[in-house]
Amino acid sequence: MTITDSVIRMSPKGAFRGDFARFILVNAGKKPHTFTFGGAKRGAGVQTGFSQPLKPRQQKILLLFLDYRGRITYYDRANPAMKGIFTIH
Repeated sequence: MTITDSVIRMSPKGAFRGDFARFILVNAGKKPHTFTFGGAKRGAGVQTGFSQPLKPRQQKILLLFLDYRGRITYYDRANPAMKGIFTIH
């Protein structure tokens, strides 16, 4: 996933339930961004996502077990217009 000051690019935009997803977050912009993936509470209050701040030119790797099937929204907290959908099959 690459985030610039105007767009978020994620590839692939889906995975299968039960997989471990490795998110490689890269802030290629000149401003700090906070990337948010899901975060909604499902069932007994289990977290389905994360929110991660990124400084300019910073890279982070995060692992997430995909145990929820459905569509997960991702966006930048500073600019909610920069968003997309990740599908867990």
